[in-house]
Amino acid sequence: GIAPDVELHAYRIFSSKTTTTDAVVAAIEQAVQDGCQVINLSLGTSNSSTALRDAVAEAVASGAVVVAAVGNGGNAVTQYPAAYPGVIGVGSVDKGLEVSSFSQRNTSVDFTAPGDGVASLSNTDNSGYKLDITASSIRGSSFAAPVITGMAALALGYDKDITADGVFTLLQASAVDKGAEGYDTSYGYGVVDVAMFVEELTRDY
Repeated sequence: GIAPDVELHAYRIFSSKTTTTDAVVAAIEQAVQDGCQVINLSLGTSNSSTALRDAVAEAVASGAVVVAAVGNGGNAVTQYPAAYPGVIGVGSVDKGLEVSSFSQRNTSVDFTAPGDGVASLSNTDNSGYKLDITASSIRGSSFAAPVITGMAALALGYDKDITADGVFTLLQASAVDKGAEGYDTSYGYGVVDVAMFVEELTRDY
């Protein structure tokens, strides 16, 4: 919705709501091999692994913008891959732009985006996918991360030479500061604002 003309590559790694580190690593490696410029990881684990860290490092080294959800425990426990170097960690805010009660609070939070009460597709029964706007069930930092993923794709569609660091700088320059002044572990550098992001992206320096 934010960058509607992008080419999407979907790598299925979940069976129901579970997956394995090997499956995640294989998907990241395939995405790098396929030349994906932005990689969204709406998943996480509190257990770091060398294989996952190395796969993420390879993606970052390839120049890809890597975005990950910070987790939904509502505590300070670090989740991976959001906490790895070079990854943009995304927490969740509600419709009032207040940090969601379930969103993790730690140094892996770089930015926050809407992830609470999101209209989305659900496949909870055998009738296939359907629109679900139930605020209590459609929530999580996994819904917030794709917002920033879309913003990164939008930036690269405007200027293919923008680097991952450049995307981070644009996000930082355009985010709305919330919570404690400056960076804090609940909102990160603030809540993203697409309109301000585009203004920052397109203005003359």
